[in-house]
This record gives sequence, structure tokens and C-alpha cells, in this order.
Amino acid sequence: MSVKQEHHFIGITSILVLSLGFAAWLSLTNPLNSEGTSSQAASTMTSSDSKTGVTSEAVPTSGGSRFPASLPVVKPRTLVEIFCNRKGQRIETSEAQVRLKLVGCLGSQKSQLKSQLLVKNLTNGFTASVFKDKETLSTDYIDVVKGENKLRIDVIESKTSITETDFTVISQKN
Repeated sequence: MSVKQEHHFIGITSILVLSLGFAAWLSLTNPLNSEGTSSQAASTMTSSDSKTGVTSEAVPTSGGSRFPASLPVVKPRTLVEIFCNRKGQRIETSEAQVRLKLVGCLGSQKSQLKSQLLVKNLTNGFTASVFKDKETLSTDYIDVVKGENKLRIDVIESKTSITETDFTVISQKN
């Protein structure tokens, strides 16, 4: 590469760096309104993923024509208590997923070592994982469909001893 080409390359690179730096400086010095968004923002774009329950919101950078990448905003979810010895429990939710805290599902210490817990959404076939943290049993997030979802907890203590608990989750979200 000749000296003339090197000077040309350095000049173009300098112009690009200054242009990008100026654009970044403008975006950082743009005042925010009380909602924490740019005062130039004309509208927002919101998207939601029904599989994960993640809601994302993007604010346009200028004139509403381009939306930047943004981190998803996850709505807080609660841990819903289900009692394994009660039949016909009903839960209502506005979410597309629920997480359960299982109460009274395992009896004595001896039976806990041999027991297996299965939690399944009979409506859509989703099988949840069950976690034990000290004395608490809970599930991962269980996908639910809009409307009534029939769920079942099976406590399997042996090949001949299975206790079933059925309950209903009603979801308003699709």
C-alpha cells in the first residue's frame, strides 16, 4: 500500500469515527421525558413472545421509522401454591405460564426418598420439571393455553401406589 493510499484510508476512517461519535453523543444528550423515553419518540413498538412470556418494548430513534434492539422486559410472576391433598382446585391467571409450589405432596422422610413427582398439563401435553429446595417443592414454568387447562400431579411411591391430584388453571392470555 502506498503512502497516498494510507493517508486516504486514515482520512476515511477518521470521518467515519467522527460521524459515529457525533451520533452517539446526540443520542446520549437527548433529554428524556418523565416516562424515561426520548422526547422525540413518536410511538413505541411492543412485542410479546407467547412461548416464553417475554414482553419487549422498543422506542423509535427518529421519526418513528427505525426501532433499536432492546432488552426484553419480563413481567414478574408469582409462585402459586397447590395442595396435593385437595381435589378440584382452580387457579386464574393472566399469564401464558404458571409456576407451582407443591404443598403436602410427599409424606414421610422415608417415602420422600423413593417417591417420584410428575406434573403434567393434560390440555396441551406439557410435562413440568419438579425441583426440591430444602423442604420446598416447585415446578418450572408450565405452558398453559387460553381458557381452561387441566393439570395433574402424580405422586408415585411404588409401581402400585400412585396418588393423582387434578386441578384447573384458567388462563386469559393466549
